[in-house]
Amino acid sequence: MEILALLPPMRTLCLLLLLGASGCFYDLSSAGKQCDDQHPCPAGLFCVPSDGELSECRPSLPDGGDPSRCQPVGGKRCLFESGYDAVEECMADSGEWEETRCADDQYCHQQTISCLDDCTLDTNCDDALLTENSCHPFTHRCTPMSLCADDLDCSDSNCAQGACVTLPDKAATARVGELDLSCFKKSPDADDGSSTECNLSGNIVVLITSASSKQASGTAGLDVKIFRLDEILIGNPQPIQTTTVAVIDGKDQYQLLNVPTRTELVLAISGESYAPLYLFGVYLRADACDDASGSLLWELPVLKQTLYRPYNSLPVDEEKGLLMARLFDCSNSQRIIGGTVGSSLESQIDYYISVNDDSALVPDPTATTTATPGFFGAGNVDPLRGIISARALESETGLVSLGSHWVRIFPESVSVVFFQKPLIPAD
Repeated sequence: MEILALLPPMRTLCLLLLLGASGCFYDLSSAGKQCDDQHPCPAGLFCVPSDGELSECRPSLPDGGDPSRCQPVGGKRCLFESGYDAVEECMADSGEWEETRCADDQYCHQQTISCLDDCTLDTNCDDALLTENSCHPFTHRCTPMSLCADDLDCSDSNCAQGACVTLPDKAATARVGELDLSCFKKSPDADDGSSTECNLSGNIVVLITSASSKQASGTAGLDVKIFRLDEILIGNPQPIQTTTVAVIDGKDQYQLLNVPTRTELVLAISGESYAPLYLFGVYLRADACDDASGSLLWELPVLKQTLYRPYNSLPVDEEKGLLMARLFDCSNSQRIIGGTVGSSLESQIDYYISVNDDSALVPDPTATTTATPGFFGAGNVDPLRGIISARALESETGLVSLGSHWVRIFPESVSVVFFQKPLIPAD
C-alpha cells in the first residue's frame, strides 16, 4: 500500500513557485537551509542555486526583482481568511496578486494551490490526486499525513517506513529469561492453507493492568465488530460482522463466524462505561485456520472510560483520540523492555508506561524506551490515518525492526497496536 496538520486560522500564505522552484511548503525554517525537489523551502523562501551543485532557501529571487511588484509572475498561493479560502495569482500586467474565492463548500489545498471540494473520506483526497493526505472528519479538508521519506525528515530520530523513531540507547531485554526477536528478522512463511473463512473468538482482557490476571469481567453485552483494514483507514468503517460479548465457561468472550482469511482486519469493541477501542494488526492465516480445525483465538482488550482520560492528555480534546502500542517478542507473550516506538500522527504528548512505587502503571513522558509493561502511548492524537513503527536493539545483531502498521485515530476512542510475531507473508 502506498504511504499516504491543520492549517493555522490566521492569514497564511503558501507560495507555489512555478518558475524554478520545487513545490508547496508546510514547515518553517530559516533561510540558508539546503533544498531540492524532495526537501523544498518553507513558504516565502525560494530554492535557488548556491555554490557548486547545491541549492539553498533564500528570501528573494536571485535577480532581486522589483519589490513593489508580486513575484514570481504566474505564481499562485493559498489565502486563508476568516470565513473563506481563496487562490491568489501573481498577475504580469498589474504586478499584484489577484484573488479568486473558493465556494462555500470548498477550501484551498496547499499541495495543488487550487479550490477543492470538502472531503468526507480519504478516497476524496486520492480522487483529487493528492499524495499522502487523509480527510479530517471535522474540517473536511484533506490534510498532509506528515510521513517521513528519509532520515532528513526526522529530528534526533530515524525514518522507519513513514514514521520517525528514535534509536534505542541500550539492548532490549525481557522481564524473565531471554528475548526472541528472530521472527522479526525474516519474512513469515508462505501461507499454503485452503481456508478462505475462519471462525474467530477470544477472551475479553484488560488493556492496561497491574493485576496478575488480565481477564476482564462485567463486559457482557458490549458490541464487538470486525472490519477490513482498508475501510477503516479511509474513514468509512462498515463492519463485516457484529456480535456482543457473552459469558462463556465463566469468562467474558466474543465469537465471530466466517471471518475472511488472508485479509488485514480490525477488531472493535464499545459500550457503556468503556472507551471505543480499535485493535489493529488482526490477520488470520489460512494454514493456521486449517491446523485449528476452522477456529482461531484472538484476545480483545478493553479500556474503561475512567482510564481514557488519565492515559490521554489533559485537557482531553474531544476531536482527537488515544494511540497505544505494546511490544512483544516472537513468543507473543514476553514483553520487550528497551524498545522504541514512533508515529507519523501529530499528538499533544508521547510517553512510555512505567511502574511507580505503588505498582501502578503510569504514563512517563520522560522515559525514552519501553519499560516492564512494554507500552507506548500518545495522547490527543489527530483523527487521521498514519503509520506507527517500532524498533529494538539486539546486542548480537544490532537494530531490529519490529514492523510498521497503518492505523487510524477516531475521536474519543483508543487505537491499539500489538507489535508481535509477523503473520503476513511477503508479496
